[in-house]
Amino acid sequence: MTINDLKKKIKKLGLTIDGDSGRVLVEWKKVPFAETDRPYWAGLSSIDGVGPNTLPLLVSCFGSAKNVLFADKELLIQAGLPVNVAARIVGFSGRRDINNWFKLALNPEQDIKLSFLTPKDKEFPERLISMAGCPSHLWVWGDKQILNQKRIVAVVGTRKITPYGRMVTEDLAAGLAIRRVTVVSGLMYGVDEAGQRAALKNQGIVIGVWAGGITRKSFGSRARLAYEIVANNGAVVSEFSFDKYPFKGTFPARNRIVSGLAAGVVITEGAIKSGSLITADCALDQGKPVGAVPGPITSGLSEGPNELLKNGAIPITNVSDILEMCGFTAKDLGGSISYQPKNETEKRILKFL
Repeated sequence: MTINDLKKKIKKLGLTIDGDSGRVLVEWKKVPFAETDRPYWAGLSSIDGVGPNTLPLLVSCFGSAKNVLFADKELLIQAGLPVNVAARIVGFSGRRDINNWFKLALNPEQDIKLSFLTPKDKEFPERLISMAGCPSHLWVWGDKQILNQKRIVAVVGTRKITPYGRMVTEDLAAGLAIRRVTVVSGLMYGVDEAGQRAALKNQGIVIGVWAGGITRKSFGSRARLAYEIVANNGAVVSEFSFDKYPFKGTFPARNRIVSGLAAGVVITEGAIKSGSLITADCALDQGKPVGAVPGPITSGLSEGPNELLKNGAIPITNVSDILEMCGFTAKDLGGSISYQPKNETEKRILKFL
């Protein structure tokens, strides 16, 4: 059976093709998977050219990830794969000893131990499963249980953060953390880091989505933040295996996971053409609400949020706006709020209250 033949039987297998984007909409429960297939699924998903559209088609076509990984090159080409992708599968180093490869992938460094999740696992984020282009897997460092929390908000924006952008990002992220709302973002500097550090400072839970493999070398200057997130009961997740490094093309793929994990997305600061607006577009494609912080009309880094507001984004001027945008109720927020007073005056006010 070729991939073209498979597409003709797509409905029976629980797969559909989105007419606008061409992405595969997968009913994952119908895609063949057994626990013994996990190492092969991980190995297959680490190969360039076998993305979230291709992997479920291949697994459904061949019956298992193991069968795909050990198929002959000619058979893979007959199934409709490009010659170069078929060659990568056949030449995949893990084929010689998949169990050792998988062991290394789960423990790429002495102090980094990962989980490998597929859409068949109960810990896999339900919000991702329901979206087009759902990742076929996630590598997770830290607490995988938090990925399915209801109260998750994405706070994203420019890497070239201004004092104004830092102030509003820190204020909003701290307010979310105090209200036990998990903050998700990328792991870059600028708005990502400002929001995550503000949440951590206020005992909040943070999820960082990385655009490369989860290793110290791949993190580079972002390693310290990643370690702090995990040390404070958060998680770092990635679609990319340990041997991959971030590059220009991996960041848009990461952005759809940032928005996909969240109940809503807030853009605090960013230029018209920036990654944060790509994240906003992803959120809209996923049916998520998008909020934007108004900024000075003289600032190029407020052009992005201001343009979003013109096009119908929800104005965000305080934490309550975010909670209302996401539909979080008092019950969702767990009742009373734990707040750490910043000075003696606040301590006295809290005492009287």
